[in-house]
Amino acid sequence: MDKDKVREKVQDLIKRFEMVMKTSSNPQQQKRASVQIAKMNKDLEKLNKGDFSEEDGKKYFQFDIPKKIPENQNSDSFPERYEILHTVPILQASKFCSIPEVNAIFSYLAYFENEFWGGISDFHLKLDFNHSQRRDIFYHNLNVLKISFKNYLDILEDLENTTNTLEYTENLKKMRSKYYMELLIKVGEFISQLYQFITSIILDYESEGNIILNPHEVLNFDKIQGERDLEGLTVLQALKKLQQFLSEVAEYLSLPEIKKK
Repeated sequence: MDKDKVREKVQDLIKRFEMVMKTSSNPQQQKRASVQIAKMNKDLEKLNKGDFSEEDGKKYFQFDIPKKIPENQNSDSFPERYEILHTVPILQASKFCSIPEVNAIFSYLAYFENEFWGGISDFHLKLDFNHSQRRDIFYHNLNVLKISFKNYLDILEDLENTTNTLEYTENLKKMRSKYYMELLIKVGEFISQLYQFITSIILDYESEGNIILNPHEVLNFDKIQGERDLEGLTVLQALKKLQQFLSEVAEYLSLPEIKKK
């Protein structure tokens, strides 16, 4: 067990709960945050004394997003080790795109929007006022991400069809590289931030919180929309499935590291 990594994780969680205490107007939520901070401070003491076990450390990393693909994995068969990703068909983002990573991102985002987006909407997932507002931010972020995707695909089409000068073609290639990196960064930020948000409300429920107002309500979707993977699951089960999906996407695509905030 990497004690420095554990210490950093515990300290980061303490800061998050301290932020909850500062920003929340809910006395019960503040009390729960205070209890969690006290528990984690005790764990820091155990860590410093050398009494912190491997089992103690597991609870702080059970929700981490893996960042790297294991080196011994074959990239062609790698998705099969994932319960969710290996069931998602990989679509071509456009007829001008032959880059496997971009097509995978396109396919996973399409799957997310079709299967999960409705399940975490305010119609199905009831949250307290503060977290409901935070959820709305992801609607905007997803639209921004889709615009970045379109910009990148447009560049690919322009490169395929251009009959202009070599200089113009070289400029398009530079723009392609620039838009590609911007796309990866935006996807990484979206996946990471949504993962952290979903994890935080699951953790709140497991700490007997009340951010999720209807955790045991069963999800049912309009049949006209087609079959959904979340059909028949409770809200909490759907959130955990989304959490798993986001974790798998982040690991498989080795998304760029996101700066801690």
